[in-house]
Amino acid sequence: MVYLTPISMVQRPTFGRNTRFKNRRLPFRYDKIQDPILVERTPMRLRNWITGGKNARQDAYCMKEMLNLFNCMKVNDFSEKDCPEELAAFKTCHTQFLEEEKARALIKDPTEPISGEKNLTHRQINALLSKYPQRLDI
Repeated sequence: MVYLTPISMVQRPTFGRNTRFKNRRLPFRYDKIQDPILVERTPMRLRNWITGGKNARQDAYCMKEMLNLFNCMKVNDFSEKDCPEELAAFKTCHTQFLEEEKARALIKDPTEPISGEKNLTHRQINALLSKYPQRLDI
């Protein structure tokens, strides 16, 4: 006759302790753990400069015109001949966007930060950080 141990009497191992040697590993020994030594791999202070981040556009330009064009093309089996108004509206919007981008590229952002401005470029932040440098010999 087989004697089965009731489930309530079986002690399950706690996390990290292999007390029943199921996988042939020794139980975890907490007394062998040493206190970790914190090593400062990078200095715990700000640098005097930052790198330029991505200038991702937050707005999607000409999205309305593009959706109108795609809806018209979907109805007309993707032929551009049946949607001249939507295509012309999308092209004018796109050319206007390109002209605005060229105008923005010609106007370079000032290196000195503008007072009251909340969004600063990396050049403006570098100018501020160069005014108040961090000591590196600490």
